[in-house]
Amino acid sequence: MKGIWPISGVSEDAEGTLLRRTLGTMRFEAVATNAVDIALGQPWSVPPSSNYEFLWLEARRTWRGRLLAAAVQSPELLADFEYSDGFSAEHRAVLPILETGVLINYRVDSLRETQRWLHGRAAENAGVRSIRFRARWPGTFQPSFRGRIVTCRLVPKAMSR
Repeated sequence: MKGIWPISGVSEDAEGTLLRRTLGTMRFEAVATNAVDIALGQPWSVPPSSNYEFLWLEARRTWRGRLLAAAVQSPELLADFEYSDGFSAEHRAVLPILETGVLINYRVDSLRETQRWLHGRAAENAGVRSIRFRARWPGTFQPSFRGRIVTCRLVPKAMSR
């Protein structure tokens, strides 16, 4: 799968190999794809899963947002995350990255959490309960976004199809 998580140092070949480690080569294998509609400003519950959930999202600017982006500064889209351990975090949602897919069901904020994810142990990280997308400036994004959730499992390359 192309574009699952844009982190430098993680290679991906034509067969979709993402992780290399001493125990062998691992890859994400898609097991389900579902369309989603997410309303701006409303919490969206992340479906619970023991697999990896990736979100591809098409967030579109309004005419006002496009005008601001061209004339002054690109309007920011923010994502508020609520985690299973009670913590929350605000992240800037970068449109080109959202369009290529991001991991949404496990927290990957620290070096330790990133290492766990890269070693196939993201389930040890806090889970994501909900995400709320909001515009920093009102009226700069469409009121709802379309996207898809791709559920993947991490499998040894020899087991993948």
